[in-house]
Amino acid sequence: MAFRFRIAVEADVWVLSVGGEIDVEAAPQLLDAGRLGLDDTATKCLMLDLAEVHFIDSTGLGAFVQLRNDAHSKNKDVQLRNVPHRVARLLELTGLDSVFPVNGARPDGPDSDDPDDGGEGSGAEQNR
Repeated sequence: MAFRFRIAVEADVWVLSVGGEIDVEAAPQLLDAGRLGLDDTATKCLMLDLAEVHFIDSTGLGAFVQLRNDAHSKNKDVQLRNVPHRVARLLELTGLDSVFPVNGARPDGPDSDDPDDGGEGSGAEQNR
């Protein structure tokens, strides 16, 4: 599934809603969009809404870390919301769950590739 995003501004929060696959091809687009928000002087927080993310690889996680580092250099914050269970598990396995505040997780749907919720497949790194 192709990467896509949309931007909304909620007071001093730049909300970047992303969907599809966050991989080596999508990471530069994610970084560009996130940095636009961080460059806005009115922005205090970049909120990544992951409700529609179906896949993320190490490059995608690296983009999250780069955005966090960029934000902290500007005294801003990056937070995650609507984190699918399989992405939350990946954050936990990599230790990034202690780095990124999560505002609301959500269970994956029945078409998920997470075996813990009845879907097919065996985790976030498969079924591309």
